[in-house]
Amino acid sequence: MAQQRFLHHRLQFIDQQYRLDLHQSLWQSYLSLGSEHEIWANQVYKLANSNDHEQCQHFVTDRLIQLNRQIDQCTAELITQSRPCPKKLLPIEELDCKLKEFVSEQQTYLVKKINARLIRYQEMIEEKKLFQILSTYTLTNIQKDIIDRLINLRQKQLEVFEELLQFETQVSMELLPEGFDHLEMFIAPTLYSSIVKDHLLTMTLKQKRYKTIQEIKRIWLNIYIDAYEIQYQDYEHQYKRELDNFKLISANDNQINETTLPIDSFMTYINHRTKRMKQEIYSEKLSIYRRKLLRRHRRRLGLKTKLIPIRPTVIIDLIRHPFTTTELAYLSRGPTYIRPNQSALRPAAQREKQIDKESTTIIDKLKRFMANLENPGKIPSTARLYKSYLKRLRAHLFSRYMTPLTLIDQIRARREFRMVKSIQRKLKKYRLILRQTDKSGVFHIGHANDYKRKARQYREKTGAYEELSTNPFNEILYNTTHLLNQMKAHTKIPEWQRLKMLPIRAKTQLAYQYFLPKVHKNGAPLRPIINTIHAATKAISQFLDRMIRPLFDRYVRQTTIVDGVDLLTKLQVYIQQGHFTASTLFVTFDITNLYTMLPQEESLIILAEFLHEHHSDRLNGISIETIIELSRIVLQANAFVYDNKFYRQIIGGAMGSPFTLTLANIFMWKWEKQTLIPKLLPHEIFGRYIDDGFFTSNESEATIKAILNIVNKFHPNIKLEYQIGKCLPFLDVLIHNNNGILLSSVYHKPAAEPAVLSFLSDHPRHTFRNVFQTLLIRAIRYSSTFEAFNIERREIRLLLLYNGYPSTYIHEQFQQFFVKHRVLSSSSTLPLIDNVQEFYRLRENLLAQPSIKQQIVKKNAATVEITTKKQVNQETTTQIMETRVKRKNDDKFKNTIFIHCIHEARLEGVKRHIHEIHDSYFKSTDHGNIRLVVGHRNNPNLDFELTNKRPRSTLLKDPTKKSKDGMDLYYFAYQTFRFSFLLEPELNQPAAPPQSTA
Repeated sequence: MAQQRFLHHRLQFIDQQYRLDLHQSLWQSYLSLGSEHEIWANQVYKLANSNDHEQCQHFVTDRLIQLNRQIDQCTAELITQSRPCPKKLLPIEELDCKLKEFVSEQQTYLVKKINARLIRYQEMIEEKKLFQILSTYTLTNIQKDIIDRLINLRQKQLEVFEELLQFETQVSMELLPEGFDHLEMFIAPTLYSSIVKDHLLTMTLKQKRYKTIQEIKRIWLNIYIDAYEIQYQDYEHQYKRELDNFKLISANDNQINETTLPIDSFMTYINHRTKRMKQEIYSEKLSIYRRKLLRRHRRRLGLKTKLIPIRPTVIIDLIRHPFTTTELAYLSRGPTYIRPNQSALRPAAQREKQIDKESTTIIDKLKRFMANLENPGKIPSTARLYKSYLKRLRAHLFSRYMTPLTLIDQIRARREFRMVKSIQRKLKKYRLILRQTDKSGVFHIGHANDYKRKARQYREKTGAYEELSTNPFNEILYNTTHLLNQMKAHTKIPEWQRLKMLPIRAKTQLAYQYFLPKVHKNGAPLRPIINTIHAATKAISQFLDRMIRPLFDRYVRQTTIVDGVDLLTKLQVYIQQGHFTASTLFVTFDITNLYTMLPQEESLIILAEFLHEHHSDRLNGISIETIIELSRIVLQANAFVYDNKFYRQIIGGAMGSPFTLTLANIFMWKWEKQTLIPKLLPHEIFGRYIDDGFFTSNESEATIKAILNIVNKFHPNIKLEYQIGKCLPFLDVLIHNNNGILLSSVYHKPAAEPAVLSFLSDHPRHTFRNVFQTLLIRAIRYSSTFEAFNIERREIRLLLLYNGYPSTYIHEQFQQFFVKHRVLSSSSTLPLIDNVQEFYRLRENLLAQPSIKQQIVKKNAATVEITTKKQVNQETTTQIMETRVKRKNDDKFKNTIFIHCIHEARLEGVKRHIHEIHDSYFKSTDHGNIRLVVGHRNNPNLDFELTNKRPRSTLLKDPTKKSKDGMDLYYFAYQTFRFSFLLEPELNQPAAPPQSTA
């Protein structure tokens, strides 16, 4: 205890001394610069309560004397305290060195803050110098008046900018103007709570009220920001007119020989002044305003009335719940949120294991790559340099992983860890289920009984599942293995393909089912998802998907819409061909439960037809009959676990299996050929994205309805829900036929919450920059008018504010994006496109570039190669059309090594150091052209930590492992069977091994 007290008191004194030294250095700089240039920092003027030079100088001198006195006093206290130093501690000099190092790490924020103050002060001095240079010119009274007006206009514009930032700060802190609070009184819960007695109906009405008020608030926020921007742009236009007038007068003034000099000097001065004032707003004024809002927030916490927030929140489908306000706010950060610095809370032994694993994995990848090089030459895996490389790499990782967190970061990491554990306990105790919503992008909390009830209703409605009485693990594994062995024995597939698809018993698990709530529909029905990542047929499913999907992408491209950009491209061609008129109608349709209701045998027949029709009698050397056999086992061996019971899917395919999507697309290819396409004129657009369809028509609405009603009766399993109109959404784009003119904009589904990756999440920084890139490019591409783009741009700003992005960061990223695309000057205060023609030019350029999805489909289609082979029988010679899907090796990455390391905020700089270590061994050698790319692996997010979708392992894994006595006998018999079958392919099909009961 005595040692702890000694260390605690000494740490306080050293911390105080460190702070005093920083402030002493700052005020000494104030004195030196202020005395020399006769201008003082804003902080000095404010504290001295005077603008007089001598008074400010005297105040700073007194302040320095006071600081020096405090430093001397602190030093004396340290000397006094060091005399009774406990003997068990380090020597006092060494101890002080360690404590000072610790304090320095903890006070990095204070150092940055003081340095920023000094930089702003130096900018003020530079501004004064620039104004003095401007004053040296002989200016007319008219020029002086114009300069005054320009400075005044810029000042007013910056005041509007400051007000906008203050408003955005209110939005990010959920402290809106008081008028927004009154909106909640228009739809008060007392209007219906006393009338409606049904709890479920009450909850539904409550959620609708919640959603309605949220939407109204968000609409008004967009209007508020628009008002600030209009005011800002008005001052900008006035400023530009005055500046043009100043340039004209200066050019015509015969008294000035070099007419460009006053203009250049003024522009340098005004740009520097604007930049300095912006920094002052960001660093000083907003901080003061934020503190005022915090005081207001503390007063509001005492109120009993809880106001509806504007940011995305967790959806609670319960009458009462056990979660605190803090826990719900934490869950509102979304499923993708990653809590920070997770490894820092683990014991040192676990961190050392992680270090060993990461460093060994990196070295192993490096060894494999270098051992397979042909040019400039191989490096054997036993080379001594790897040992040194590993030692340096491990030493650096050790120093980074073992460095303690700063106090603030440690408090945050521990608080969030406890929060996650508390939520986990409550979910388990009260039998609640936490799931990510189907389309909203937020969490949903419901009771386990409700999920079971809805799951049972779904099974009864679709009739797609049957319950099994025994564990199907052995049966599925045997059938899959037996089929592949039999195919190999009859030379239907080569050995390398058999090994590629063969399940490994030790790694195989049963699939499991979970549900996602569709909160955008009444009653929040469930969407089934089957996780097949370790299923016995997963490798076959992937193998088939990689072979057949490129065929679909190549041959059915014309009737496929891959994204909103693809739809707009097709519509543009449709317009250019003269088919788009004022009477053109849009039709969209959605296929109900496509994956679940897919008829299995009929789908396989259609798959065979698709392959025949597209010249694929053999695909990568495999016959159509063999492909159908493989496809059949993927569909029929789809057994899974749900709620501790075993089920088999007897209709459709697993939503989660790679091949199911491709098979569903091919089934719909046949369906649309037989139903809709023959009934449409050849020039009309028809396209489909999985289970969402779109087409244009110049027929009457009654005619279109008659066609769709006939189509709806064509197949008992395929049912459509359709919309017809001149203004309809499809995917994420809203299209509108405005009297023969096509208008488009970004479409936000009513169920979709304004949720993106939280800025507080422990993701790499480039991930947040990509969020801006994606949102802004989509807004420009989809917005057919400048007005539509500006509305969406403001929505993006608000969306980012809701998710914790600071205003300064939003402005910075917007600025960088617009400057990069040459539609904005880098000196602009508010990042806006004010030139309509520049916007249309940028939109045209971006629409001309294929989207990422279009590029992927094109690349897939390019892998298909068709050849003709002759097959000679005893009597006839036939031509066989053989298709090969060959993934081309990308030479771009031929000399590139890809490695990954865990990302955490505290590990920033690890990637750079790994590059330095690598370059020190290879840069100056023949292998210097080998490029190292260090990527990131993220820690588990909230969805992984809290949703708990996976059943217990004993239900999923090999059931024979539960009994050691039975396992050895069964495993030996099974391996003997496999080995003997491979040796004697002519043997008849043996009986399946006995099934184990659950």
